[in-house]
Amino acid sequence: MATDNSGANFLVGFFVGAAMGVMGALLLAPKSGRELREELVDEGRKLRDRAVDEGRRAAERTEAVAGEIRQRGEAAFQKGREGIVETKDTARKAAKGVKEVLQG
Repeated sequence: MATDNSGANFLVGFFVGAAMGVMGALLLAPKSGRELREELVDEGRKLRDRAVDEGRRAAERTEAVAGEIRQRGEAAFQKGREGIVETKDTARKAAKGVKEVLQG
């Protein structure tokens, strides 16, 4: 099974780009040091909150996919188990037939 990390890569790139853009804009704006620091802290909090939200969404999607994979795995296991039981029964019948032929 191939994995696709393009969504995760995009998300990381998005947040890095957003952070760099915000920092650049704030550093180039004509403000006092105190105002700049306050704005940097505010923007940092916003980015953190956005990252936490995206992390939660990613975790929810991961749980949903994992649940689906688990269900498929359990179904495949059950089919395999049924196949083994069927094969065992067929082998017993065949052995019984061979035994009857050899004794008969």
